[in-house]
Formats: sequence, structure tokens, C-alpha cells
Amino acid sequence: MSENIQNPVAVDPWDLQKKLMTISAQSTPDSYQLNNDALMYSALIMEESSELYQGLSDALENYTSNTEGQADLSSINKLMLEAALFNHNISTAIRGIIKQMAPVVIPLTIDTVREIADGTTDIQVVNSGFSIATGLPGARLYKEVVVSNLSKANPETGIIDKEPDGKWIKGSEFVKPDIANVLYGYESP
Repeated sequence: MSENIQNPVAVDPWDLQKKLMTISAQSTPDSYQLNNDALMYSALIMEESSELYQGLSDALENYTSNTEGQADLSSINKLMLEAALFNHNISTAIRGIIKQMAPVVIPLTIDTVREIADGTTDIQVVNSGFSIATGLPGARLYKEVVVSNLSKANPETGIIDKEPDGKWIKGSEFVKPDIANVLYGYESP
């Protein structure tokens, strides 16, 4: 691995993501466009937010059921559960449609891409802020997950092999991300 990957402070998420997308044969166009991969990532944002909402709900459930005299967060908990289920169901439906679609490339003009650019940038900023607000070691966690994903590549080809439905096949050198080690080895500021 490059020195950049070894030093979590120097991790460039854009470089790592582009490398991951390249070895998994995903498009990395030089022009503004919507394509199957971009649409898939939009659905995956919903899926990952579903996991976040489920985790938040679990934490809130534990808090509301074990704490007396504290704020009643049951309404927020209920909404988190609803958001988790909704986002999961919509993401699953969108991904199912995309898997059956022929390749699509829709060129985007500056006018049509402006709101998408604002939204995706805001998601990155808000996600980083959430990580910091919860005391999570975001850069270290990101590195751990992306390095794990990079290890899915077939060592003979350098490319991530896929099932017919597009699911990634873990290569023989796959290393599962050790989230617990990152969390236990980190002291919150």
C-alpha cells in the first residue's frame, strides 16, 4: 500500500474511492453525467443511511429503556426506525431496477448538475460532521473500510470479480475491516 494509505491523516477519500471504482470496473467519467453506477451510488446512500438510522434507533432504545428522569426520545426513536425501513425498501427497489436496466448515460449541463453537486457535497460535509459530533475516528474508519474493499480484488487480475447480478466477489486476499479494533484503539478527543 502507498504511504498515503498508512497515514490516516493523509488519507484522500477521493483518490481511494477512484482506485476502488477503477478496480471494480465502475465508470469514472471526465464529464458530468448520470449513468448506471451513479444511480446505484444514489441508492446506496439510502441503504447506508438506513443502517445509520437503525444504529441510532438501537442506541435510543437502549437509552430510553434504561434511563429514568431523562428526555423522552421515544418519538425520535420511532421516526428513526421508520426512516431505516423506508430508506432500505426504496434503496432495494431502485437497485433492483438498475440491475435490470441497459446501460444509460445522461449528459448533465452545469444547470442540471448544480443541485446534484450541492447535495453530494453537503452529504459529505454532514457525514463528516456527524462522525466528529459522535466522537468517531472518521478518517481511520474510512481508511479501514476502503482498504478492506480494495483487498477484494483478484490478486491475479487486480480487478474485483463480480457475480452475474453485479455483487462483488471477495478475492483470496480479502481482509475484513476491523471496525472494533479502530474503535477500541482510538481515544475520543
